[in-house]
Amino acid sequence: MHLEDYQTADWYLFVWLIANGFEVKRIDRTNERKCQFCFERSVELISAIDEFWKNGIVKVQDFVLAIKKAKVLLHADSF
Repeated sequence: MHLEDYQTADWYLFVWLIANGFEVKRIDRTNERKCQFCFERSVELISAIDEFWKNGIVKVQDFVLAIKKAKVLLHADSF
């Protein structure tokens, strides 16, 4: 179900979504002070976001790996 992109500037939500298997569509860097992380909006994504705000559980190693992946994506020139 594709409605539109979901965007967030929240670093921890960005990492949480990566840790839960969601692929980043793009990183909008038009604002020099704050990136917008873009995901394809879906029912599953919205459910994961709700889980994040309800203090959901993710495995520590998955979260650590997601932080590393997020940093690579953030600093990649082509993304």
